[in-house]
Amino acid sequence: MSSLPTIAHELGLSLRSVQRRCERGEIPGAYRAKKRGHWKVDLNRWHEIRRIWTDPAFLRAATKGRDAFYFTLTAKGISNDDLNDLDSLKERDRESYDYICHEQFRVHPKAYDALERQSERSKHSVGMLIMKGERLRLNGQESTTENLARELGVSVPTLHRWYLPQEIRRARGVEDTRGRVDVEVRGQRGSQTKTPRESKKRFEKRFSQADDD
Repeated sequence: MSSLPTIAHELGLSLRSVQRRCERGEIPGAYRAKKRGHWKVDLNRWHEIRRIWTDPAFLRAATKGRDAFYFTLTAKGISNDDLNDLDSLKERDRESYDYICHEQFRVHPKAYDALERQSERSKHSVGMLIMKGERLRLNGQESTTENLARELGVSVPTLHRWYLPQEIRRARGVEDTRGRVDVEVRGQRGSQTKTPRESKKRFEKRFSQADDD
């Protein structure tokens, strides 16, 4: 294993940049020893890490695979906290635990098609936008435009240039009904907290709405 400062130095990146890439799952073999501990990297994956950052084609392929992985987890209702605390997940949701730990991982059959779906305003993926919004909710965060922009690594003005207002509202989980705006945020409604099964249905609904537009 190796510390992040060493990896940052070898890749010619800042420490914060490497931390963000670990959080987004872009560094193979990166893990946390504890739920909120420091990031470590398995040096057995060093050749793979170097290839990702020196071969643009490999980086694109790895990025698509990473996005499909997180799409699949989102469709299953599995949050980042679930991944970081598998013992707790085992007690709460044995089906999701077995899927991560014991079953052969299978990418969701609609993952690549959904992530390649483009916005009506630009060539950027509206599927990615919807997925980011749902992962924010799964992770107990508000799906605001600011948070969506942060997750995509862009500014709020850029977010609005890339996507139509209705696409952003759908990603945020906002429904307009007779002037009433309702934002779904996991964990902020007491007894109405979403279960994994409800999260799956909500995620599927977002994409079925996109197909109807």
